[in-house]
Amino acid sequence: MSSVPAVPRTVRSAPRGRRQVRLAADDLAEIIELALASPGPSTVAVLEQIAGHDGDGASEVIARILARTRPTPRRAAAGRGPRRGIRIEGTVPASPRPMTGADAPARADGTISVVGSPGTGKSTLIRWMAHRRARPLATIDLDSADAVDQLADGMRHEVGPGMTVALLHAHTREPSLVATLLAAVPRGCLTLVETTVPDAVPPTDHVITVQLPSVDAIDELLRTEIDGLDPREARILAALSLGETPRALMRGIERARRFAAATTVPGDRALRTVTQERFAALPPARRRAAAEALLRDGQLSQRAVSELTGVSRDTLRRCAV
Repeated sequence: MSSVPAVPRTVRSAPRGRRQVRLAADDLAEIIELALASPGPSTVAVLEQIAGHDGDGASEVIARILARTRPTPRRAAAGRGPRRGIRIEGTVPASPRPMTGADAPARADGTISVVGSPGTGKSTLIRWMAHRRARPLATIDLDSADAVDQLADGMRHEVGPGMTVALLHAHTREPSLVATLLAAVPRGCLTLVETTVPDAVPPTDHVITVQLPSVDAIDELLRTEIDGLDPREARILAALSLGETPRALMRGIERARRFAAATTVPGDRALRTVTQERFAALPPARRRAAAEALLRDGQLSQRAVSELTGVSRDTLRRCAV
């Protein structure tokens, strides 16, 4: 069996000078964006206070990110009430292929619940299905929309027959209110109800469960996004990334790209370093699952898998039984 590729010294060493500052700024940007994903008043207030300090080295970065992440007022199209919260796209461009659920049937009409944990790619799947139907897409984010009675009225007047209708974050409203919206959808539409809690929405004609990507799906993503990535290396990194959401995977890929752009390290080695750093912080159960995936592939010996994952060889022997 071949040994695990060693991490080169250039990858382990921290970049110097302006490259180090750039990487630190990128990491700070990622931390702030994650903090603002579900912002509370205290979070925003503290960040605004830091951004307002003259001479603070992070103030400009924080100020820029606050400006970029603040919601901007959406212009209302002619004839549409600005408070109804219905966004209509005449055509849905080809979106990235979802990592799970891509083979979901593009039904002609009816209702489908799209269920999955946050970050698993439910919204990507919805846009993929809308693109395949080649019909206008009407989207309502129930987490931030106005009164449901106004939305139902807007649904009757603005959504045409045959459209694709997406109700996002349906679990944030009472099932009876969601049912009111579903009843207002014109005939012939395909309605996709996105939720993280399947029991919190009214029953639909069909349910699609969006799960975390498999090793095969992660492998395909890595080889698509990183040029020159060796297939065997991609398989190892995919196993080490098992249990990650598509959102987290793309963040890791972007971080590797930034690292490679700021250094002389090739993209595949940068991805290896980012993956191994993230893997080292995982709980034991996640590391054990990755070790089992590597053993199933049969590309590495038990010794090599143990050295790579930190899982003991005794544990690996029990997994192999």
